[in-house]
Amino acid sequence: MLTVVLGALAFFAVTAGVMVAGRHLESRPSNDQRRAADRLRALADGPGAGDGDPRRGFRDTVARLGSRLVPRNGARAAALASRLALAGYRDPSVVLYYTAFQLAAVIALAGAAGGTSAALDTGWKRAAMWAPVGGAVGLIAPTFLLTSRVNKRQRAIRNALPDALDIMVLSVEGGASLNAALNWAAEEIQTVHPVLGAELVVVQREVQLGLSTGEAFRAFADRCGIEEARDLAAALLQTEKYGASVGKALRAYADSARQERQVWAEEVAQKASVKIVFPMLLCIFPAIFIVLLGPAAMQMSKIFAR
Repeated sequence: MLTVVLGALAFFAVTAGVMVAGRHLESRPSNDQRRAADRLRALADGPGAGDGDPRRGFRDTVARLGSRLVPRNGARAAALASRLALAGYRDPSVVLYYTAFQLAAVIALAGAAGGTSAALDTGWKRAAMWAPVGGAVGLIAPTFLLTSRVNKRQRAIRNALPDALDIMVLSVEGGASLNAALNWAAEEIQTVHPVLGAELVVVQREVQLGLSTGEAFRAFADRCGIEEARDLAAALLQTEKYGASVGKALRAYADSARQERQVWAEEVAQKASVKIVFPMLLCIFPAIFIVLLGPAAMQMSKIFAR
């Protein structure tokens, strides 16, 4: 047993070393990039922030590890940062944390798969086969989790946007300005739909900093990545460009957004009848057959046994 455990640990160490070395050589950032990242983190934290805090030390360790693994290609790093921003993670160090988490998942699952296979005495060939499988799962799993987070966030914003537009339409048609309507919508929608409420607060602050409402909503569309927000931003930019009525544009788009949400709800309801077929065939019908036909089958078996 001791030999198996030592072999599993050795296998884990070799696998981790190869993966770390390969990723380090593939996407090693330059010294200037690392110094700039360290300087930005120091400026963001402030002087003396987090001294003696173990969580601060853990974050620094993870960020330092991620800085060595972050893609050196600027386009790839920017694409990853944009993807994380769609999920709601906009911290400057989130790319470093994500890459460190991905590496940790690869090493942990590869070592767990290889070590478990070796501990079960299935042979070193099977252990060597299962370790890359675990590493592949660890490499892909964070991507699936990130995609799920993005889809969930986009769905929440898409469902809440018509309600926020209705509040803005009522405010504008009641005589308030567009900025006041945006402020009122952000305050009212915060408790019911916190994701959209937080985004509207960002839009409001961008307007206060000097951006027009259309430009602020265009930045909001880039942050959330849904077509409804892009259409709303385009409508607001058109009204600002040609001097059209903002109230009429918001009313037309709010009606369109509510109709689209109703069509989406009807589509989901129609798909439910198809999706429920498989649970019925696998779970409900067998239980019904056992309850209804079980006594008859037992009686028939007794009759034939005679």
